[in-house]
Amino acid sequence: MPVKYRKVTRTVIGGEHKGEKRVYAVAKASYACDLPRICELISARTAMSSSEVKGIIDAFLWVSNLELKNGATLRFADWGSFRYVLRSEGTETEKEFQANHIRGAKIVFTPGPTLRETTKSLHFEYEAPFEKEVPGEPEECPLPHIE
Repeated sequence: MPVKYRKVTRTVIGGEHKGEKRVYAVAKASYACDLPRICELISARTAMSSSEVKGIIDAFLWVSNLELKNGATLRFADWGSFRYVLRSEGTETEKEFQANHIRGAKIVFTPGPTLRETTKSLHFEYEAPFEKEVPGEPEECPLPHIE
């Protein structure tokens, strides 16, 4: 199934074309695959029930939270890694810089080789905008229910 995209116009904020308007592609999700669906799909490929898969995912989240709070970078082999990135105010000298200059942190996911390989085989399809797009939830998953 192709990845659908729409076109957006943005003002370039830096570089050679600063201030110019340019058209860019933005990926448009076909549907939202939620946790129950993910558990159902994993259950269909393993000897575990959907609730056992959910328990493992809950434990994964708990351990990830614990280790990230302890300052670890989480590495999951071919899947990828999670790490902190900090936003801070700059100071003129290293001596001036204190922890209160840090404005916040966010967690960044970097895909591993298996997920990066997925992007090399993508096909793209333009999706024209609707006359009047109604905000709301993405479409239901169009894939068949797994028993």
